[in-house]
Amino acid sequence: RRLRVSPLQTYVLKAMGNTCAAPIITNEMNMQVGLPPQKKANSPCVAMIYYSTYGHVKQLAEEIKRGVEETGVSVDLFQVPETLNPDALKALSAADKPADVMVLDRSFLTQLPQYDGLMLGMPTRFGMMAAQMKAFF
Repeated sequence: RRLRVSPLQTYVLKAMGNTCAAPIITNEMNMQVGLPPQKKANSPCVAMIYYSTYGHVKQLAEEIKRGVEETGVSVDLFQVPETLNPDALKALSAADKPADVMVLDRSFLTQLPQYDGLMLGMPTRFGMMAAQMKAFF
């Protein structure tokens, strides 16, 4: 018996990707809002990398950053690139991505050992990390 898949289901499956394959990224999806990554913090310093669809994890990251900086440790805040297209984000009523946070790219990963610490923040979906974090790392 053959499984029938509708065009909408095909689009959703392609947009979601899977755990075995990298997500499909088009030029439209690749347009990220945010600053280019660079090490700004002085030692002692921490890189905080997060993903947030609705802004909740971003709020947590900013609060943690504020607390860490009160102890005298510098923090650079990074967001991982978005993998969902703008139409999907709009349909989800997702928050706008902040323009004042650096967007991490793969080439910057070689700079992470210069930090004294690394913090990751992400929502969980069914007990797994968000697909955007999985796709990046």
